[in-house]
Amino acid sequence: MQEGYFPSDKQNIGRLMDGISMFCDDTRDSIKGSVFIAAEGGYVNGKERLSAGILSATDGWMDGKGAYEPRNASQLIPYVSAHDNYTLWDKLKLSDPKRKEDAEPDFGKMDERTLSMNRLAAGIVMTCKGMPFFQAGEEFARTKHGEGNSFKSSWQLNKIDWTRALEQEELVDYYRGLLALRRKFQAYGTCEPDCKKTFFRENQIAGYELEYPDGHAVCVFYNPWEKEALQKLPEGNWKLLCDGKRCAEDGAEMKESMMLPAKSMVLLARE
Repeated sequence: MQEGYFPSDKQNIGRLMDGISMFCDDTRDSIKGSVFIAAEGGYVNGKERLSAGILSATDGWMDGKGAYEPRNASQLIPYVSAHDNYTLWDKLKLSDPKRKEDAEPDFGKMDERTLSMNRLAAGIVMTCKGMPFFQAGEEFARTKHGEGNSFKSSWQLNKIDWTRALEQEELVDYYRGLLALRRKFQAYGTCEPDCKKTFFRENQIAGYELEYPDGHAVCVFYNPWEKEALQKLPEGNWKLLCDGKRCAEDGAEMKESMMLPAKSMVLLARE
């Protein structure tokens, strides 16, 4: 390497000028497991050891605990699927620990277990710092039927199946709701210096509370467990905006504690 020059890789991301960002594979692999090992799962599959990485991901890896050393979180693009490798839906099918190794997944079958992991993965991405990215069709469980490298595959395999979008209207609405909430609470992505952020991590449940200077706050919890979990809430009166399956700005009032649904991202707001 010529003296005074550096590779344009994630270790040197902080040397790049503002406006240049990188896709964050650390976030991707923490959420769903390695893209190179089909059966390897991530946090959404219930891998407890990855909960610390999930919190680092939500903070744009600004804590120095990952391979990235960004100057600010806008240099990172959190994501779980792109045009290469498996679609998110196919990866979740292949890495499900309950799948028998010699059994081929039914990629066309819509089951609640895989849908819950899909929603949790999207919920984490949408509550991370940075500029989130989704593969076209991820919002309606796009499948390439287990093909992880489809650049030479037929157009029939690579095409976007819009009938699937109609069939998976609830999942599409969930993604739409996540986007609306992110627009409303922009500090997810920027976390301005005058915002106070407190992290939670206990018994595999991870999350954070973000307090705004005007006293408003949002609280996010991630539950990768196979069962619901009782979670104590920070002090105050909270409104449930996302229950892990649906997003709505007129949610139920919560105080002191709540049950987190299995494999869910839960988001609350305090006025």
